[in-house]
Amino acid sequence: MKEILITSSALILALLALRRLFRRTLSRRAQYALWGLVLLRLLIPANLPAADFSLLTAAEPVRQTVENRLEAPRRYYSPMSTVPAAQFPAADRAEPGHLVPDYAGSFGYPVLSEDGSTVTTYASRLETPFVWKDVLLTIWGVGTGVMAVWLLLSNLLFWRKLRKARTPYPVEGFSLPVYLVESGLPSPCLFGLFRPAVYLTPAALRSPDSLRHVLAHEETHARHLDPLWSLLRAVCLTVYWFDPLVWWAALASRTDCELACDEGALRRLGEAERVSYGRTLLSLIPLRKAPANPLLSATTMTAGKRQLKDRITRVAENQVYLGRALFAAVALAALVCAVTFTGAKKTDSFQDVDQAVAALAEELGNYGGPDGDIMSKLIIYTPENPSEFFDLKDGELLRVYWGSVYLLSGSLSNPMGWLCSLYRVDLEPDYLPQNMEILGSDGQYQYGISRPDWAPEIKRGRTEGMSLMNQVIDRIREAVLSCKSLRPVDQPAWDAAVTIPLDGLEPYEPQEAEELPFPYGYQNMLGGLEDPDHVLGEYGLMFFEGGGRVYAGVQHIARSSFPTPFWSFLPGAGGSYSASLFRNLLGHDGFCITYNANDGPRTVTHEYYYLNEEGWPVLLARMEDYPQRMDLDGDGVDELVSNDMYADHFYFRQDGKYCKADLRPLLWTVWPTGTAFRFDGWDPATRSMPFRAQVSSDPSYQYRTLYFDGENLLVYNDQRHFTDHMIGWFDEEFTVKDAALTAVEERFHASRVEGAYCDDWRITSIGEGYGVEVDGKFYVFRQVSYEFHTPELQDAPALGEGVQDHWAAPSSEDLWLMFYVPSWHSGDTVSYADFVYLHSFQHEGRFTLSEEFVRQKLREIPALDTIYLGTATLKAETSVISAAGLAQAVMDRLMEGDTINMTLLASEGGGRYDVDPQAGNWPSQAVSFTQRFDWSYAQDPGDVPAESLLLISPEGNLSLRFWPGRDLVLLNTRRAPQWDTIWLQAEPNGDSADTTDIYGYMRRLYDEAELDGLSKAGGDF
Repeated sequence: MKEILITSSALILALLALRRLFRRTLSRRAQYALWGLVLLRLLIPANLPAADFSLLTAAEPVRQTVENRLEAPRRYYSPMSTVPAAQFPAADRAEPGHLVPDYAGSFGYPVLSEDGSTVTTYASRLETPFVWKDVLLTIWGVGTGVMAVWLLLSNLLFWRKLRKARTPYPVEGFSLPVYLVESGLPSPCLFGLFRPAVYLTPAALRSPDSLRHVLAHEETHARHLDPLWSLLRAVCLTVYWFDPLVWWAALASRTDCELACDEGALRRLGEAERVSYGRTLLSLIPLRKAPANPLLSATTMTAGKRQLKDRITRVAENQVYLGRALFAAVALAALVCAVTFTGAKKTDSFQDVDQAVAALAEELGNYGGPDGDIMSKLIIYTPENPSEFFDLKDGELLRVYWGSVYLLSGSLSNPMGWLCSLYRVDLEPDYLPQNMEILGSDGQYQYGISRPDWAPEIKRGRTEGMSLMNQVIDRIREAVLSCKSLRPVDQPAWDAAVTIPLDGLEPYEPQEAEELPFPYGYQNMLGGLEDPDHVLGEYGLMFFEGGGRVYAGVQHIARSSFPTPFWSFLPGAGGSYSASLFRNLLGHDGFCITYNANDGPRTVTHEYYYLNEEGWPVLLARMEDYPQRMDLDGDGVDELVSNDMYADHFYFRQDGKYCKADLRPLLWTVWPTGTAFRFDGWDPATRSMPFRAQVSSDPSYQYRTLYFDGENLLVYNDQRHFTDHMIGWFDEEFTVKDAALTAVEERFHASRVEGAYCDDWRITSIGEGYGVEVDGKFYVFRQVSYEFHTPELQDAPALGEGVQDHWAAPSSEDLWLMFYVPSWHSGDTVSYADFVYLHSFQHEGRFTLSEEFVRQKLREIPALDTIYLGTATLKAETSVISAAGLAQAVMDRLMEGDTINMTLLASEGGGRYDVDPQAGNWPSQAVSFTQRFDWSYAQDPGDVPAESLLLISPEGNLSLRFWPGRDLVLLNTRRAPQWDTIWLQAEPNGDSADTTDIYGYMRRLYDEAELDGLSKAGGDF
């Protein structure tokens, strides 16, 4: 109403000025028509889109100042305990009626009494408007009710009076009913909204001219629909009874109504009747001493002396009105409407995001609760004001924490104190930070808000953190979205492959919560949900416990002494609960209660409530695990989506009806029934959800993307442009990109060998990196999504018609790349340019990145790759491959050949034998090759004796050399165009009774080969 009062006041004053300016040059009918603009402004509360030139934009600073002055200090409620002020620490430093500073307690708000004698600890607090706001609202409501009764009674009594006194008076050729009222009617009038009739006084029948003039006048009223306009004018006075400008406008418009009617009547009667018409008015219009009833919808002829004089003067004058004056008046009126009908432009709009970030950092940095309430302080980090504890991430423009610096300095890896971050990311990034909500794009970058997986949760009803997080995110969202350089993120540029209508879904109706009985015995107040922005209006959500259960109830802040319970929860051991506010979810504002009981499956439940007109909770939706509010169709109203790996349903509102969409049955209308779907979760960046489909008879998967446009589900194929098997926007270091290309190409060629007819392949995405430290070394894993192409439709997987595009993922297993980061120390910044690619592997579903998992994957690396990796990375401080792993990999590689050449170099002769590695004791000896010795890397010993034993691969590019009486082993490997030489040391570990050194261990194999060779030659031994 504040906006209506401001704009209507300006409009009325402007029209009164125009009325004065054009009173001699503009017809009264045109002046009367302009008052319709005031009716529109007063009766239609909506505004046109916001504009810089709007009156509301100019008045916004004044409005904010007035509202701030009307705001009262915090109101504390739900008292828990009261103690003497002398017994409460720091009470002597508190002002009467204010919070005690530097309070170190874990919960509650201690407030010093007005007389300073006691300190009362309250469970919660609420910012509420000053009490006079409620008083004024009550006065307005009572006044409106009184005016409405006056309006109704005035017209009903007048109608009753006319019905009793009227007598039909036939007038031939007249279109309206005519009645004669012998007494009690001051002047002829037109009355009746749906069936208007003319009521005559005896004075109107004195002459035929007088009767003709009156009938022409009242018929003109009827043609102008003046009874309707009189009623709407009375409605405006009823609603805005306190505004003197509205009364002024009503009186002026009533005068203009009669003058416009005179003009119309004279136009029908002709100029010859002008003088006689004026005489009729003089004889019939009584001069009123008291003001006429402004709520009466009858068009009576009563007038004051001044109005009568002006009216007769205008009738007597035969003025010619100028067209230029009409054009000027209309133009000025249009200008006034443009100023008064448009909404307020937000004063905090910014040119670009950098400007918004600078303003937000200053604004949020100045935020803080009362003295001592450290939990509502905000700590802001920007690239210009970085954290002293750790660096901001790439693209991170703003990071917001809650709590004090002392609380944050202990452990910053715990996200409980982190509220959100604002990021700048590429237009099509390889990955997004956790829980990223993309706000828009400036054509070069996207901007999004990232938040914790879980809102900061304080158990036992302490929910300030979640409320604060929502406030901060809403403020950042509001500021960033106001940037002139930002525009929404678009859907794909190509058409959807399939459209699935949702108009056939069965709607559901939100149910009111059941009122629960109060628990027996003592009830302990736990706390309340802070609501400084009045999302719940004059109501508050409170938690209390009794009888071993936790209860939630809603109370009217000013009236209720204790909340009425509607929700209860048995926490059990380890159970938890929390609450948070939401706005514009399915068209409602309200709160969400999240709980996880320990007396059943470990499922987290979220219940979303809004308050009805009586202030009672209504259950809007219930969802388990990981729901998220997201505006899927871009209409400004959030839908509720399930956003975990089983994200198979969401809630939306269509044409005022609430619906739940289960995705699997809907997609089965396109794919065969029984097709398996795996959903990757709704992506806030694009308001879409990638998913994969697999027909039970086919091992391959097709990846598709799902959108919701408010009425339909839209299924999109991937029609992005790919170059060299990768999409053009991949911005990866060469190491990662080359490893991904190598790994996928190997699988592509392997599939063709196995008989699959595929003619192309592509990499669709490279996921975010996951790293872990194992044995002092750092390993990173990256997920790669890829597809193969089948040229003919009959060779492609038999999936749904309309979504088939010949591309499919060949397996349900994910492809992972494994990297090693050499020369890494704890605390180092990891750069992909330093990565060493180890190998790739397929894995079904999720896995836990642990030390044992990394060791397992290292054991799975093929022998040749292990040898190369061991030699290539030995120049770093530590090799990626252990000495034992490298030695075993060399032995495994030698065992893969058809033969192994064994050569003994000795001063008393020697020999050379090509042995079968699968014969004799070779398999068992090779398996235990590294188990009996402690292996380590060794330095080059310099000169070594020539007497030694060599094992050489058939190609001659791999060899091991051993010396008698020494623990040294020399590895030589050739990887074109160079040779690598590695020295190893193998000491007996004592795990076996056999303490033979490494030379003696391998000499046994040589002696076996020599014996076998002599036997075959038939020699004597």
